[in-house]
Amino acid sequence: MDPALTPRIALITEGPSDHAVLKQFLGAYFNNPKLTFRQLQPPPNVPGGWTEVLRYLASSEFAAAFADSDLVVVQIDTDVCEEPGYGVPRRDGGRELTPDELAERVQTRLATQLSPDLLTAHADRLLFAVCVDSLECWLLPLLYTDRKRERTVNCLDALNQAISARHGFSIDKHKKQVAYYERLLRHHRCHKHATLAAIADKNPSLTRFIAQLDARFPARAMLAPRSP
Repeated sequence: MDPALTPRIALITEGPSDHAVLKQFLGAYFNNPKLTFRQLQPPPNVPGGWTEVLRYLASSEFAAAFADSDLVVVQIDTDVCEEPGYGVPRRDGGRELTPDELAERVQTRLATQLSPDLLTAHADRLLFAVCVDSLECWLLPLLYTDRKRERTVNCLDALNQAISARHGFSIDKHKKQVAYYERLLRHHRCHKHATLAAIADKNPSLTRFIAQLDARFPARAMLAPRSP
C-alpha cells in the first residue's frame, strides 16, 4: 500500500480524548477511516498528561515508534506551557506571541527532548500537533460560525457552552470523558474528508497542523496555496 495514501500512524498524545480526536481527523485527512493507528502514549486506560509526553519523547521507547510506522504524530497542548519542566513563555518581551509563534516555540521545545541523531534520521516521518491552547480549540469550528471558532483560550468552556445547548451534555474538564468526544465526533461526521476540509482553515493551530500534513503529503493537500 502507498504510505502517502494509507500511512501507518503512531500517536503520542496528552490523553485518551486527544487520541480519539486525532484518529478521526487523520482518518478524514487521508479520506480513509480504516487507517492503522498505534496508541503509544498514553497507554490504553491511562490518563496521561503533558509531563508523560515529554518523558516518552526522551525515553528509549520513542525510537521504537518508527519501527512499524510511516508517520509518528506527537500532540501537546499549550495551556500550561509556562509550567516548570515545560518552560515555553507566552510572551516575547512585552508582546504576546501569536498562535503560530507559540506553536513553533513549543515544537522547538519538544525537539529538545529527542537525540539529534534520532531527530535527523526520522524528521520526514515525525509531525508535531501543537494545540494552542488545547485540542478542544480544534473542535470549535464544528459548532461555531463566528469568531469563537478562532479562539485560543478557554476553549473547553466555549465547547461546553455549545454542546450543552445543542446536544444536552458537557465534558468534565477533569475527566475528559472519551465517550462524549466520540459522540460529538460522530454527530458532526468528523471521519469525513469534507468535514475536516470545511474547518481546516478556521482555527490557527489546526490550520498549522493541516499545513504541515499538506507539506508532507502534497497529493492529499487540503489547504489552498496562499498568496505570497
